[in-house]
Amino acid sequence: VAWTADVAGNDTTSPRVRYLNLPIVNTTECAITYAKFSENFNDPIVITPSQLCAQGGPMNDVCRGDSGGPFMDDGSSGLINTSGRHTLLGIVAFGPTKCGMSNIPGVYTRVSSYLGWIIESISLS
Repeated sequence: VAWTADVAGNDTTSPRVRYLNLPIVNTTECAITYAKFSENFNDPIVITPSQLCAQGGPMNDVCRGDSGGPFMDDGSSGLINTSGRHTLLGIVAFGPTKCGMSNIPGVYTRVSSYLGWIIESISLS
């Protein structure tokens, strides 16, 4: 859910909130994909357990400007019992260099990995 760019490389954002339904990809498969994708980079891209991946489609995925945006579960995934409430699962971290490549998933920071820190930070305020 975001006010994202309508076209890759375009700085103009949509006047309406936009959303996609993206399936979560196995973290190991995602790590293998990024290892292959970045094998010629000076610093290979490493996917860690504190991240999750979701598979977009052609021109329907994370892109420049989406970082920090939410990856939500509307309760229909079966991943967690949310009683129909939306739950923040991840925060957009990065995706392939070229937006909307259907063979390379987007990568998100897994919110549950930082839940202890989030609760502690909220308690301090």
